Amino acid sequence: MQEEKLVERVREDTGPYLAARWASLGDHLLVGEARIKGLIGALELVRDKTTKERFPDEGAIGTRCRDLALARGLVIRATRDTIIISPPLVISHEECDLLVERVRKSLDDLADELTREGALG
Repeated sequence: MQEEKLVERVREDTGPYLAARWASLGDHLLVGEARIKGLIGALELVRDKTTKERFPDEGAIGTRCRDLALARGLVIRATRDTIIISPPLVISHEECDLLVERVRKSLDDLADELTREGALG
């Protein structure tokens, strides 16, 4: 860790880079809040972006999003309807881009499914 200056790299380079990319997910229809500290990020999934109304079956939507991400080869954690990431300290910019891309595609697929089911307007 010291030789590769991982702490400094995260603080000065990959952490801010991932934070900017992660914040871009805040514009998604299902995201009520996108937050990140260092390399630990969370997305609050909501039924209504404006009011921050949650889904009625708490936890089911987070689990569905996690499963969609896993099908894309991305391991994320769902705690109720909050999606959590914690990538390794050695993550590169390209891997940050891939992570955010896969999360966005998972959110898009979930929004499509929920719209078909009538759970979204």
